[in-house]
Amino acid sequence: MHSFAQHFYYYFGGLTQDTNGKFYGTTYFRGSDDDGTIYTLAQDLKPFVKVQPSTAREGASVSILGSDLKNVTSVSFNGTPATFEIVSDTFVKATVPVGASSGKVEVTGPNYSFLSNVPFFVRP
Repeated sequence: MHSFAQHFYYYFGGLTQDTNGKFYGTTYFRGSDDDGTIYTLAQDLKPFVKVQPSTAREGASVSILGSDLKNVTSVSFNGTPATFEIVSDTFVKATVPVGASSGKVEVTGPNYSFLSNVPFFVRP
């Protein structure tokens, strides 16, 4: 760990975790123009996907955010396969399938499998 106060960097705000597993933060001072810096903290956490919203009914469309999603081959809601559309490298649109139950959302590709960072809840 690094103490920013010791060098008068002072962190600015909290850390934010990216879907690639790394944490990012900012400092108030330093940098080339002394207007702050952005730093990253890697703790060997696995990449994940974030589903927005985190709750919906069967048939609803949800957004899945992540990293390296351009080659997704399947999406499932707690094991129930879903239809999906790859929108970009970081965004997949999926439909909550009929018969889905609450639990993790899994996105798979040729060489990876990402789980949602929090459970998805299927509303009645």
